[in-house]
Amino acid sequence: MKTLIIVIFNILGIAISFLTKYNARHEQDKTFSLKFWINDNWPELTVIALFDAAIVGLLLLGDIQINVTEFVPEWIAVIGNNAVSFILGLGLAAGIYSIFKKKVAYTRETGN
Repeated sequence: MKTLIIVIFNILGIAISFLTKYNARHEQDKTFSLKFWINDNWPELTVIALFDAAIVGLLLLGDIQINVTEFVPEWIAVIGNNAVSFILGLGLAAGIYSIFKKKVAYTRETGN
C-alpha cells in the first residue's frame, strides 16, 4: 500500500506539470482532446514516465537517498518518500518537458 501511495504522488506530480503546460498553451480557444494530446506529447510522456519510474524504484529500494532539506525552507522538518516522489514527478516532468521542447525548437531552426 505504501508503494502505491508513492506511485500515486509521483503520477500526481507528472499530471500537475502537464496540466500547467496545457493551461499555458498558445491556442486557448481549442477544446481539450485527449487523443490529440497523447499523439502530440507521447515522446515526452514516455521518457518522463520511464525516468520517474526508475528514480522512484531506486528510491523505494533504498538504493538512493535524496536529501531535499537543502532545497526546502527550514520550517519543513521532515520530508518522507511521499513528498520526494511528488517533487520528483513534478520537477522531472517539467525539466524533461523543457528539454524536449528546446530540442524540437533547435531542430526546427537548424533543420537537423
